[in-house]
Amino acid sequence: MAEFLVSQGHLVVKPAAGTPDAAVAAKAKQEERILLTHDVGFSNIFLFPPHEYAGIVVIRIIPPSLNIMLNALKNLLTTLDEGEFSNKLIILEPVRFRIYKEGESNW
Repeated sequence: MAEFLVSQGHLVVKPAAGTPDAAVAAKAKQEERILLTHDVGFSNIFLFPPHEYAGIVVIRIIPPSLNIMLNALKNLLTTLDEGEFSNKLIILEPVRFRIYKEGESNW
């Protein structure tokens, strides 16, 4: 997925394996980066409030299949502009994505 994002002109920074979630989140927040992860812990809006981030995208594709993930990511990127990720938690699923924005009652 990183190779695909780079090929589309995105700057990708991958944390070292085993980096604690808090450190990953702090770096993403500091550098104003969209956080793309498989770690469902980042979908906890109390630990990682979406309004504090340039965007959090949690990939919920089980089992993880590269082709399915790439197709889902392509759909997301063609549907939303980069600025539309800000302050939102996005749950990326095989054929759809759900957006949570604080202050709104529905996904």
